[in-house]
Amino acid sequence: MSNPSLSYTPRFLQLLTGMADQDLPGRPSIQQLPGRYVKMIAAMGEQFYHDDQRNYFELTCASCQKAGRYDLATVCVKSPMPDTQELSNTFSLGQAEGRDTLQPNSKAKLQLWPDYLQCMGYFHCAHCHAAGPWLVSPRTNSMLMLGAMAGMLENRLTAQGVEGLNPNLHFHIGKLLIDNGFEPSLGTDAEAYYLDKLGDAPEDAWLWNRLGNTYLKGHRPELAIVAYEHSLRFDANQMESHYSIGMLLYEVGAYAEAIPHLQDALALANGYKQLSPQLLRAFLMEVVRMLDECADQVDQDFTLLLPADDDEAAKKGEPWAMPLREELIAEFEEADSDEECGELYIYLAETYMSSEVAQLVNPVVAVFADRYGIPIKQRSSKKPVSQATKKKKSKRKKKSR
Repeated sequence: MSNPSLSYTPRFLQLLTGMADQDLPGRPSIQQLPGRYVKMIAAMGEQFYHDDQRNYFELTCASCQKAGRYDLATVCVKSPMPDTQELSNTFSLGQAEGRDTLQPNSKAKLQLWPDYLQCMGYFHCAHCHAAGPWLVSPRTNSMLMLGAMAGMLENRLTAQGVEGLNPNLHFHIGKLLIDNGFEPSLGTDAEAYYLDKLGDAPEDAWLWNRLGNTYLKGHRPELAIVAYEHSLRFDANQMESHYSIGMLLYEVGAYAEAIPHLQDALALANGYKQLSPQLLRAFLMEVVRMLDECADQVDQDFTLLLPADDDEAAKKGEPWAMPLREELIAEFEEADSDEECGELYIYLAETYMSSEVAQLVNPVVAVFADRYGIPIKQRSSKKPVSQATKKKKSKRKKKSR
């Protein structure tokens, strides 16, 4: 029997492989999924996410009436919440050993998953493989309400400029909306939405990427990387899929495998319109940081893949000449703090998104242009060429993540 924690919807396998309905297994396994990296990511299992990233609660499957612990991941709290008086209807506050404890009301019954909560976690019943509906016990319901109230407090503190109580809090205030305003209650609802869309447009690379994001947010990286890889079958220039594959490989320590995907993400960034300029810069800054560490881990030069600057250069196979002056290279190599590295990473990120830099407020690339007299060179959006430019490897030690 396959590992229940790695279960997934049979229709996902069908869309990936074209398998006929009668051949679909009731509980498909990870081994049946296509893709180069799925087994590598799946092998990480529970180690992929830190303990403080998990958000376990006990739920009861309405189909088989069996309970289990499931990772809800991030939970969004929609407004309005139920009246907090419901908490006292289910629990009574008591004292035990000098600490407040919640005493369950034995007469209370199981109830459906609260409709004011949206859960990003992706999971199936460990017993019958159903994807819901889910029931919660009085204790679970009250703990969910307490988490929601903690999220409200955190939100209020943040609005007042006060540091929150818990940086790892899993409850956030607001609605989770995907695509055209669809509100999923569970990660499997979001999956069903995208699988329906893909049923009508199976070669839509953007939809495959969004399905991958659904799995990733649901704490299922092994399913996410399959979707990202599949999106590249239909659009090899899907920048976000290259980024996500590179990031996942980086996270599991597959640095050599991550490098080409991270390089492609950089090369495809110029002119990418699916992200705002601000978010695109944040993506690329992270790409450059990961590339720097990957190069250090595999003991090679920090290599950046660059698209050609013009048609003539592209014909000759010449990479675009990034304006890295000697002063800048020296500053990069001597940087020994996250803040110093961060400014340099931002500069490189903005260099790759030159056509969108004008839309940024106070771009760092302008600071470097003024500091070193480096001209801000605009580029047209082109497909990347397989050329690389290398910078002398930094001698500084990278901080462990």
